[in-house]
Amino acid sequence: PDEAKKRFETVLTKEPKNIQAHLALAEYALKTGATTEEIAAQINKAVGADPTNPAPRLALIGLYIGKKDSKRALTAANEAVAAFPERPDVLDAAGRAQQSAGDHNQAIQTYRKLAQIKPDSALPHLRIAEINLATKNKDAALESLRKALELNPDSLEAQRGIMGLELENGRTREALAIAQDIQKRKPKSAIGYLLEADAHLSKKSWPQAID
Repeated sequence: PDEAKKRFETVLTKEPKNIQAHLALAEYALKTGATTEEIAAQINKAVGADPTNPAPRLALIGLYIGKKDSKRALTAANEAVAAFPERPDVLDAAGRAQQSAGDHNQAIQTYRKLAQIKPDSALPHLRIAEINLATKNKDAALESLRKALELNPDSLEAQRGIMGLELENGRTREALAIAQDIQKRKPKSAIGYLLEADAHLSKKSWPQAID
């Protein structure tokens, strides 16, 4: 590791604005037990080296979320959005930071903006569904999951989420239909059969689950 660190430092003596080298040193600091402040300081050097590159800002948000420092994650996210208000990856990271800070309403607004920027993406609807599930708003979660599945019919995350909610609501037939659709779309995958078995188990239909 020390030899690796020296190599990256050598790169930076020749290319002070090399973002990859700065971030590699931040990763080195993380892996060698440096404090959050030390890692963040290295990432901020990358931010300063090239303010037009969103990668360091995303790394900073990810660092604070990973360290469960929601306050600093939110600050980093706000600064990133101010610098890159239309970047989908920045908006996604900001939404995660807002969610980690418990600001669910703001997170939903951020993901709605992301949905406007990328109307063909299922991701913002999956994120909104996740927030609604966390806040026990199951009807809204189901609506978001269905929208995600409409945009991406192969989204396993959306299919599993819808199945779980359908089973909770006692709609076994609808849940089974989703599992069987997965089997048709992915005939060489086990997941559709496992999900169908789960649906049968929820109704204590043991022979069908075994099949």
